[in-house]
Amino acid sequence: MQNYVASRNKTFKTILIALIGILGLFLVVGIYMKMQQNEKLKEWTKIVAQTAKDIKTEKGQELYAKGKTVEIPQLEYEQMVQYYQLNGMKEEEAKENADIYVKERYAIYADAVQNGYAATKEELNSYIDELKKEMHENKNKKTRQMVEEAFGTEDAYWEYEEILCEIDLPIRNYINDLGEKFQEENKNAKDEDWEKEFNKLKEEMVEKENFQLVKK
Repeated sequence: MQNYVASRNKTFKTILIALIGILGLFLVVGIYMKMQQNEKLKEWTKIVAQTAKDIKTEKGQELYAKGKTVEIPQLEYEQMVQYYQLNGMKEEEAKENADIYVKERYAIYADAVQNGYAATKEELNSYIDELKKEMHENKNKKTRQMVEEAFGTEDAYWEYEEILCEIDLPIRNYINDLGEKFQEENKNAKDEDWEKEFNKLKEEMVEKENFQLVKK
């Protein structure tokens, strides 16, 4: 069967990008989400670069929340708060949206792992190579310059990207397979039907993890 992500329209792609695109693939986020403006993308690049540095310090060990099988890094939550604020949300709303995002992301990841999904070294290398090719396309020249300016070197960015992809790839593959299964079982389903079903699945996954915020 043709890959579900490729065969469906923007609705499914938007779901996928929204879940795994914000933190790691900010090149894609810049194209498909709310960062078309160079200044926003530049600021986001700086935020990502700072997180990449902080993750190697004691701050990188701090937790935002603990679930039954997975833990959410504090840095990731804080980065998402900054992302939403960068796109116009006030602090309280940004915090609420960041809380929802990281819980959904890690709940899906946990469910993916429990169902046998993992990112092999070969998959990671292949995926990173694809992203590098995209980065080096002429249309992304300015973005590449922003990355080098913020991270110091392009290699530093790819080192961080690989860390994120260890989570992103299982999520991507799991969502893709869930989508294919839904399509097989619901031949006449519309995009909004899958979106509704997927939202239900996310809620169930988050509930199953029963995340508890870590007291500071």
